[in-house]
Amino acid sequence: MKMNPLLASIALTLSAAVLTPAMVPAAEAPAPAPTPMQTIATIPTNGLEGLEVDADGTLYVTDATAHVIHRIQQNGAVSRFASLKVVPQVIVHSTHGWLVTAQEREPDFAAIAKSGRPLGTDTMGALGAMLLELDRNGRVIRRLRGPPGAFFNGMARLGQAVLIADSTAATIWRADARKNELTAWLRSPLLAGQGGHFPGANGLKVANGYVYVSNTTANALYRIAVNAAGSPDGKLELVATVKSPDDFAVAKDDSVYLPSEGVLMRISAGGVVTRLAEGCVGCDAALLAENGRALLMVTHGFGPDAGPGHVYRLGLAP
Repeated sequence: MKMNPLLASIALTLSAAVLTPAMVPAAEAPAPAPTPMQTIATIPTNGLEGLEVDADGTLYVTDATAHVIHRIQQNGAVSRFASLKVVPQVIVHSTHGWLVTAQEREPDFAAIAKSGRPLGTDTMGALGAMLLELDRNGRVIRRLRGPPGAFFNGMARLGQAVLIADSTAATIWRADARKNELTAWLRSPLLAGQGGHFPGANGLKVANGYVYVSNTTANALYRIAVNAAGSPDGKLELVATVKSPDDFAVAKDDSVYLPSEGVLMRISAGGVVTRLAEGCVGCDAALLAENGRALLMVTHGFGPDAGPGHVYRLGLAP
């Protein structure tokens, strides 16, 4: 989830931390010729958040403003897949349909901005975090409520369960909606919002034997190894220092595709940063598709020139 533009000008004070280096970018590759992004769909909303693709190429996009999940066919036709009474964030496949992280209600952004207070973890942790399970027709069949003070955000599957990044509680949760189980998979101060600002842990992906997680207010992307039992193995490693990271995608070669402040960048396993495309202002979800030959992204439309949300496709070199 992106910070609301009314509050985006708040300066963040970052604290120093001792980290295990993984592949912190130290060099930037020469910029290639700009790669045009293809617009797959335009949706008249400014709240697009999560993105998932079905086996047949159909896209599902969560809309935190309209409280719906949009379905986008391969021809670009947009329809409403599900109407929700909560605020959806991230969507992933489940065995029986879909899992969606959500909050029970929205914050009053206008009141927060008027008060002059920064967007804090205390405010965002009071919205009623939950995990929804939807059947294949978009009907909610289960709810798993989070603990007080939680804000459920990024999510990815790990075995029969999912891991959820908590943007307020410095925690990655392991959740099993069918068993009604929620346990702390990892707690770390590196996942906290810096200075109490929101969000801390944000995007989350499971790839190549690691769990990757971004911390937006810490300007950091971390990863931690996963052992055979599906538990954390070792400590969080700093993958990259990136301005206000949100969601991202991880390729089979451990390279990371991450939009940051309107620029889509690729961070190689060796730490080389390549700027792939510009113009992805407000991009807050990223997903590799077509066997790694394309990157899909959504943009929420926030900003001084806020407009509709977009779903983009960027072709990648084989």
